[in-house]
Amino acid sequence: MEVCRKRKMIGPTNTTRRFSWRSSLSLTLLAVHCYHAHSLAMPGGGGDKRHVLKIQVCQNKDCCKRYQGNENLVQTLSHLVPPSRHQDIEIETVGCLSKCAEGPNVQVNDQFYNDVHDVQSAAAILEMAFPNLEVPPTLIAASNVIERAHKATSFEEKLKLLNSVINALNKNEELNTSKIMAHAYAIRAQVYFDYTGSVQAKEDAIQAVTLNPSHPFAWRLLADTEETMGNTLGAMEALTQWVEHNPEFSRKVQKEKDRLSEKMKS
Repeated sequence: MEVCRKRKMIGPTNTTRRFSWRSSLSLTLLAVHCYHAHSLAMPGGGGDKRHVLKIQVCQNKDCCKRYQGNENLVQTLSHLVPPSRHQDIEIETVGCLSKCAEGPNVQVNDQFYNDVHDVQSAAAILEMAFPNLEVPPTLIAASNVIERAHKATSFEEKLKLLNSVINALNKNEELNTSKIMAHAYAIRAQVYFDYTGSVQAKEDAIQAVTLNPSHPFAWRLLADTEETMGNTLGAMEALTQWVEHNPEFSRKVQKEKDRLSEKMKS
């Protein structure tokens, strides 16, 4: 997996910084609704007390539209934080931060950042806002390769790219429990489910929820694989776990449970 980090910054004006990176890669096709308000607090281990940096990401629809690709900026930021720093950073969504024409916008304490539109600019935000943090190049590369995987048109190419991400992260003891590792397993599970069936998809979905129980669609995918394999009770349990870890999906989960209940009666 090729590691590439090319960044360029147009200097700050007062408390606002604007980014000018343009990624040549498409972002992942995972669709996350722009109005979905949730907070990704990233707890970590260790006994030392550290200052927690709060990053607020604007969820105004204009900002969301300007973020390149289908994955949202909150997820991209969380994927770029190495596991050892999860305890240091809290990422949350907020209402409009103004300056919509210059979005996507991010606020860190009293510092505003504009045009945070891709993986490279998101990584730069983390490093500028938290000087002691260096985003591992492997995480940036993994994000970009996943984007390429979703742009690929064949099963073989998608699988090749996703395998390269998972293999590279598995070899790194500091990154093999990262959120993007869980994401890669979840996306590969979706690819398996779409192209070949449920057995391999189930294995990857389990890996994804084990690494990140709050992943936004891995539990749903696990429920789908269980249902396809004829295990309706297993599907119900996966849905229960989904809403437990992501309560904002409670209405959607309840509809799925009602559908499965009716299916079990028939």
